[in-house]
Amino acid sequence: MISIIYLFIPILLASAVPTSDVLSTRIKALEQVFIVFYCKPSCRFNETQLNSVTIKSFPKCKEVCGIIFIDSETDLTVEQMKKAFEKMRTLKGGFNIENTSLTSLSVFTADKEKGNFNVVCDVYGVYIRNNSQLNDPSVLYDLYLYRDRGIEACDIRIENNPKLEFSCDGGFLHMYNELIVRGNLKDCGCDGEKVNVSNVKEYSKCKTLDSGLNLVNINATFDYDSFLNVTMIRGSIAIRNTNLQSLSFLQNLQTIEYNSDIASVALNVQDNPEMIRLGLPILTKVIDTVEQTSMIQYSTYNKRQYFNFENLHPDFCVTITEIVALLNLGISTENIEAKLCKDPGPLDASFYCTFESMSKLSDTCMYILGDLLIDHEDEKYVSKLGVLQFLFGTLTIRNTNLTDLNFLDQMTYIGALNGNVTYFPVIQIYSNPNLRNVGLNGIMNIITKGNRTAIIQDNHPDLFKSTPCQLFGAYFSNPAMENRVNLTYIGSNCGERVHITSSQSGRISIGLSFSLFVLFWSFKSN
Repeated sequence: MISIIYLFIPILLASAVPTSDVLSTRIKALEQVFIVFYCKPSCRFNETQLNSVTIKSFPKCKEVCGIIFIDSETDLTVEQMKKAFEKMRTLKGGFNIENTSLTSLSVFTADKEKGNFNVVCDVYGVYIRNNSQLNDPSVLYDLYLYRDRGIEACDIRIENNPKLEFSCDGGFLHMYNELIVRGNLKDCGCDGEKVNVSNVKEYSKCKTLDSGLNLVNINATFDYDSFLNVTMIRGSIAIRNTNLQSLSFLQNLQTIEYNSDIASVALNVQDNPEMIRLGLPILTKVIDTVEQTSMIQYSTYNKRQYFNFENLHPDFCVTITEIVALLNLGISTENIEAKLCKDPGPLDASFYCTFESMSKLSDTCMYILGDLLIDHEDEKYVSKLGVLQFLFGTLTIRNTNLTDLNFLDQMTYIGALNGNVTYFPVIQIYSNPNLRNVGLNGIMNIITKGNRTAIIQDNHPDLFKSTPCQLFGAYFSNPAMENRVNLTYIGSNCGERVHITSSQSGRISIGLSFSLFVLFWSFKSN
């Protein structure tokens, strides 16, 4: 495939050629197009620039694979390009019109009888930038961009065209999750980067914010209610140094879509000393566009979607409903200086239990609040945990005759914010001499404000004898999932022995070695 692409380089060198960096970027993009999409060889456009030489090889196909690069070196009229493209109804890849003197984009024309002009943009997209005379965008309202593999975001950028007045209301444009329009004579959409005290009221009709939302050092006169209609924010969100008590001004926010290569934290709520509640009741999607556009290398995708809650009011809390939403979204936290609110939110009370002891525990507990302790002679009660899905506390299993932990097969999430978790491990499994199997393969996410540490010690000597020290082996093949449940394993079944007291909390003795003390605090600082 690469050899085919490189065949056209000598031809390009004979005419005007993009710089080597631009050419290299274009070649790599084309390679991805031909890897992802199937087109007959005769329907592939292999060129990295459209000009009077390369246009002769443009395919006469209804469906074309390639990227059409139109730039300052394109020595063709609109009519010549329109004629070359007249049979094409679908372009798999995209196009880039940049640094031209074109006044119109009518080189791509929708046919009312044959339907819209389609761009399948899984790999590339549409870029229209720095065109000094462009004033007619009408063809864009007839474009239909979509991702063949069903992923939501589609990249379309219309930027720095000084004579272009653009509206986001025509055609299919409202559907494009990655639509960015800025720097033109007239832009559409709502740019979250440009919010300030003087213009915030202009955002009162906005349902989508582009370029994220950055509210930093905001004073008491700021009209936060202007964002009450926002349902989607494209880009990362930073709320810092404000007098806000919650994020309830974003109570209708459903989707955050961000690029983790630009900002590792999707939502950063930091240094807001009056904030006591979260207030995002219907947030249901957090989408990382890097993960979406890494389909080819998806199995190696190794990032976590991060939120950060740091230096807020000492009473800042999240409800059970909110932490359930974060866990379900696959969110990890850089910091979560929060506790669980006394009000759990709209949960069915018959499935919600506060843990006191295994003997007192109901057998209908889907949600358990508290540090779950299974101790000597609790074996007869473990069947009560058959419906447990969410544990909001730490897990300790000690001094039992259990041989496996199959009774926890339904447990899916751990959100450890209260109790001893600040300084002590989220999971401790020790002094269970018959325990040979500790697989907790249902666990999909762990959020804790404490140490991401598990102590596995003094269980059956064959435990982990032939496998790595790992509680969640089912996710070895999925790096993204493995990151969400990642713990550091210590204890004699996993390496060096640690000293544990037999206190009710199962906490580690103060008489730890200096090296272990440093280890714990290093995890806390991370």
